[in-house]
Amino acid sequence: MQYNIGFEGDLFRYGVAFSLELNQTLQTIEPLIPKIERFNEYLKLDIDELSTYQMWVWNRLERSVQTPPRPIRQCEIAAPHFIFFGKMFRLPRSIS
Repeated sequence: MQYNIGFEGDLFRYGVAFSLELNQTLQTIEPLIPKIERFNEYLKLDIDELSTYQMWVWNRLERSVQTPPRPIRQCEIAAPHFIFFGKMFRLPRSIS
C-alpha cells in the first residue's frame, strides 16, 4: 500500500493505493496479495470508518466509476491494476 496524491485535470486526489504495475522492483504481484487480503479484512470490520471516501480501479485503459469503499474483488487483483481509496476535490480557480 502506498500514499497517493495527484492531479486529474482540475481535480486533486489524495489517499492510499495498491499499485499492481510490474517493474524491476515488483516482478510479480504475489507479495502484495496478503496485504490486499488484510486490507479487505479491515474493510469488512470497519467499513463505516471509510464512508466519506471513494474508491476506483484503473487498468491502464480506463478508470472504473468511483464507488464507496468495498473489499477489493479477486478479478481486480491483477497487474497492472491501480486500486485507489481516497478523496478528490476540484481545485479553486486562481484569483487574478
